[in-house]
Amino acid sequence: MNGRHQRRRQIHLLATHGDMSLSAALHLLKRFVYPGPAAWTNFLRYVLLATGLGFLLAGIIFFFAYNWTGLHRFAKLGIIGGCLIISVLISLNGSLLLRVRRWFLLAATILTGTLLGVYGQIYQTGADAFDFFLAWSVFSFGWAIAARFPLLWLGFIALLNITLLTWLIQRHPELNSLNALFLSGTLNGLTIWISLKWPARISNASIPDWYLNALGIAAVGFQTLAILNGIYNGGDVWSPLCYALTALQWFLFTRYGLLRRSIFWPALLGLAMIILIAGALLKISNEASMFLVVSLIVAAGAAGLVAGIALLQKKWENGTR
Repeated sequence: MNGRHQRRRQIHLLATHGDMSLSAALHLLKRFVYPGPAAWTNFLRYVLLATGLGFLLAGIIFFFAYNWTGLHRFAKLGIIGGCLIISVLISLNGSLLLRVRRWFLLAATILTGTLLGVYGQIYQTGADAFDFFLAWSVFSFGWAIAARFPLLWLGFIALLNITLLTWLIQRHPELNSLNALFLSGTLNGLTIWISLKWPARISNASIPDWYLNALGIAAVGFQTLAILNGIYNGGDVWSPLCYALTALQWFLFTRYGLLRRSIFWPALLGLAMIILIAGALLKISNEASMFLVVSLIVAAGAAGLVAGIALLQKKWENGTR
């Protein structure tokens, strides 16, 4: 449970048990929980910074796409290399805020991939998609270690996912799709465990919930697709092991969510189970009557999931398990 939600719960408990007046509770909520003008100003500052860097990087990439034939190869490499060096130098400027410097390291990571792509197009190195994303991942690892910026780590993990999938597709096309999707889901599950095991490598402060939630969506999403693939296309000798390990990982996710009192994990896994049940029923029959049954089951499952989450949240708010 994040710090803001924890403070709100503590203030709520003090107010309901008579240890604090309602006016004092409202004052503390406005001061420590609900965002004020300073918090919104800080939020807008970084949103505008991220938007500006995003448009700048997009402008650089589209500049090359539009003027590709009119630029000499040294000009292409020089412009990208110069932007990369400038981004790194700005990130090393100690007079800037740490968050601003991290954003420029994120820009350097994106420019690294752009430089590799431009180099490959100029000299026609013959590298396929796997080689490109593998090199991008290797060179981005240093930026992620240096920045300790969760958003940069999320980008690096996305590169690892693409690298793994392109490796499986291009180098091992004989591998069953179920196993490939399962490996991608397991990769994201392992990154969650690594992030919780060594949080100081990910962020100077506590790891934000959105970072873990994004990894959880990727892990459960890939594994749900793997199981659906097995339902519709069949598996192989490794499929039972994939199913067993997926069940184990989902159990650990549920346990983690309950320990942290986070409704995200039960909701995510409940949604995955509804999708799998609907997919299995549609595999049995795709007639109109089955679509009606599936619609009713999905509606009932969604209503039950919402009711269960609301009940669980109410118990946590009252300080019980």
